[in-house]
Amino acid sequence: MIAPRKYAFILSIDKTSIIQVKGMKDVRLQPDHDGTISIVGYREEGDTVFIAKGLMPGKAKIVLSKILEQLNDVHAITIKRWLKFSEAIMYASMSKNYLRGRIEEGKIYAIQRDDGDWIVDRYSIDALYERDKKEAMLRAAG
Repeated sequence: MIAPRKYAFILSIDKTSIIQVKGMKDVRLQPDHDGTISIVGYREEGDTVFIAKGLMPGKAKIVLSKILEQLNDVHAITIKRWLKFSEAIMYASMSKNYLRGRIEEGKIYAIQRDDGDWIVDRYSIDALYERDKKEAMLRAAG
């Protein structure tokens, strides 16, 4: 079974604030009463998250386009079975060290190519999450 698609955005607005949004299925512009624009994200679970508020319309469109570019990049990653290491980090929502540790433990399958780069099996990432989910359900039940 394939895990639900998860989107992760890390976006810099005006070089001062970093916004990180996970689990987004849709992102939209929303006009505010004062003439500014908010960017709103909708999660898989159904809740709404304000990503940015009080943006001028031109800035809001630029920020939204950056988010949508990242959304398209992540969607492209979910189609491939073999992921570059950096893509696997994004797909799995894991840190570099945590992913490397799961590979060393044999919980996630990866191979090193002749050029030294690692490629990671997306199916083994999904399988790891499925095993963790089953273990959590068994602990809760018993």
